Amino acid sequence: MKKNGRKQKIIHKYILSIGLFGIILCHFLNIISRSFLLFPYYNKKIIFLPIMLIFSTIFKTAISLIEMAVFN
Repeated sequence: MKKNGRKQKIIHKYILSIGLFGIILCHFLNIISRSFLLFPYYNKKIIFLPIMLIFSTIFKTAISLIEMAVFN
């Protein structure tokens, strides 16, 4: 029983660290996408903006699902 508890604690730590890294990554993606919107001379690279937004939303939903699985 003790070994299983330790394994669960280790797994929880890994999931939380991955979630924190994902949240930081999403914040950076949001900053990058906002900078794309702010500066007009990035018009040629505006194709990357929806890809970044889709990736950040997918990552946020994955993080929320992991958090629901861990805390509930």
